[in-house]
Amino acid sequence: MPGGATKLAHAPGPRYHALDSLRAIAMLLGLWLHASIPYTPFGPKFWAVHEDTNSEPLLFSLMFIHSFRMQLFFMMAGFFAHLLVSRRGTRRFIRNRSLRVLAPFAIAMVTIGPALLVLWILGEIVQPPNTERPQPSGFFIPTFHLWFLEYLLFMYAGMLLLSPLARFLGIARLAPLSAWLIRAPLLPIVLAVPAAGLLWLIPGWESGPLKGGIVPEPGPLAYYSFFFAFGWVLFSRRDLLDTLARWWIPQLAIALVVVTPVFLYAHGRLDNLDGAPVPLQLDLIGHASAALLTCLLTIAFTGMFLRCFNRPSRWGRYISDASYWLYLVHLPIQIVASMLLLALPVDGHFKFLLVLLVTTPLMLLVYHYAVRYTPIGWMLNGKRHHPTHEAVLECSTAT
Repeated sequence: MPGGATKLAHAPGPRYHALDSLRAIAMLLGLWLHASIPYTPFGPKFWAVHEDTNSEPLLFSLMFIHSFRMQLFFMMAGFFAHLLVSRRGTRRFIRNRSLRVLAPFAIAMVTIGPALLVLWILGEIVQPPNTERPQPSGFFIPTFHLWFLEYLLFMYAGMLLLSPLARFLGIARLAPLSAWLIRAPLLPIVLAVPAAGLLWLIPGWESGPLKGGIVPEPGPLAYYSFFFAFGWVLFSRRDLLDTLARWWIPQLAIALVVVTPVFLYAHGRLDNLDGAPVPLQLDLIGHASAALLTCLLTIAFTGMFLRCFNRPSRWGRYISDASYWLYLVHLPIQIVASMLLLALPVDGHFKFLLVLLVTTPLMLLVYHYAVRYTPIGWMLNGKRHHPTHEAVLECSTAT
């Protein structure tokens, strides 16, 4: 809206349309990211299918998206977790999260998980064996792209355990400090300091789980929990949300013009070390730039959505609902599509677009006709009435 930051409604039980859409976008960016991996240098290292494209544009997009996507998602998860607890109470929160997160994770691990294992084995058969790919040792059950659900469950449990302690210690007395922090235009820089410290727990300043097994990795769990905790605090000062919309343009400009080149330089140097020890100066630059880029983009995109997309939208709500299903099922479908395109003598960029633009509408059709208005859809998003049923209800109400 022109003429200053968008003012948010603070009536009892408002729906945060902008943040709901932002959470969905963070989820959907995973489809782009995973579709691009086979055509980047990262593909041969750990993916089921890969080609020799080694696209620089796709590599840049992958690294850029990876630098903020999950951090943004966990921040939104913390915000909405606090919202749910405050509106429904602890018991109903546990029931809700058990249905929306625990049940989908358990079901996906015994359906999608085995399918992905078969595809990874098939990838070794249809392509030359990759000696660079690290082999897991000891007890290992891969979670693939489902790891974020397990990490969310640990964050929910930690939040429920620590909230009574926080009340006992009188953490609410720090409210003026949190208000100052959220209002500050340098908020991303302040957040980047502890974020960089937590990144030291993860080798190579990569933010995601390195092994991707069923046992959570302490470093990534602590790092992502920091963003979850900030989202939790952000809900407690939701009256200040509109202030985040004031600075998103300069924050985004700094991220793109200054910090992104530094981050890419450090990452490029890291990839060229060939197993040699990382020089301390490079390590400092890498951790600092990665943390700062993450925080700048996370806060800037939050502000942008609050400014530009804070209004109800039927399509926005629909895509927000569909994004959960799309993310859960997309990976095996994309990998099958990439395998089918291996023998096609066309450019890798065209294959990437083909995978993304063909599989996504197909998954969306399945969601609309076979998921949204079924018990599966109710589990993922709550019960939704079919448009024809809504029309009948409106007519009956009118008469």
